[in-house]
Amino acid sequence: LGDSLSLADLSLYHIVNFACMAPELGKRIASFSSLEAWRQRLIAMGQGQRRDMTQDEALAIARDHAIDETPPADAVDSVLDGSLRAGMRVVIQADDYGTETTQGDIAWLRAGEIAVKRIDDAVGEVMVHYPLLGYQITPLD
Repeated sequence: LGDSLSLADLSLYHIVNFACMAPELGKRIASFSSLEAWRQRLIAMGQGQRRDMTQDEALAIARDHAIDETPPADAVDSVLDGSLRAGMRVVIQADDYGTETTQGDIAWLRAGEIAVKRIDDAVGEVMVHYPLLGYQITPLD
């Protein structure tokens, strides 16, 4: 879909790369030169800077750092024909088999993303980001 990394790339890469772990399937995928070139470009991006940490360390970082509520440059006032707007209280749940829900206030929106501020018992205020696709988002007010 172009030179920039996209949601399509991220959605498909893990499937194709995992399939390449099977030797014969990996050879077959590699025979598609454009697909293999795309896979290699994503591999070359690397994993960024990461380090292993314990669950307690991760929770301490979340607890000890304030959230950044600054909307991105491409934030919008509302999505889905105005049914979701910044400041609304919502409940979010996966639209397939997931039963866990998240409740919070919409901090900001983009064309395909929602950022919800909520309170977590273990760490306090957190910002949770969701794609708009794949989730049922129900306003509470």
